[in-house]
Amino acid sequence: MNFASNIKNIKKLIAILSGKESDVNITYKGLNFGVTKPWNIRCDSREINHETHDGAAEEFFLILKKELKEKISFTERQAAEYKKTLGTLEN
Repeated sequence: MNFASNIKNIKKLIAILSGKESDVNITYKGLNFGVTKPWNIRCDSREINHETHDGAAEEFFLILKKELKEKISFTERQAAEYKKTLGTLEN
């Protein structure tokens, strides 16, 4: 993926995960004072630092994608438990 699509996907995933729209802020901190990861991407309360802006966007996107997969899995397990409980109540 390219940088722009990663940023759009980050914004979309944050909206899904947090339930609200948030701006994506990209900051370059520079390499002074021993900073090794000068690029910062922040959206809502989540952020990431990386050596390159492309790398930061790609890594942030992958982290959020993994978080959404985990949330889906949890919700599916929870739904199965609810169905199981409902089935015992119908007898």
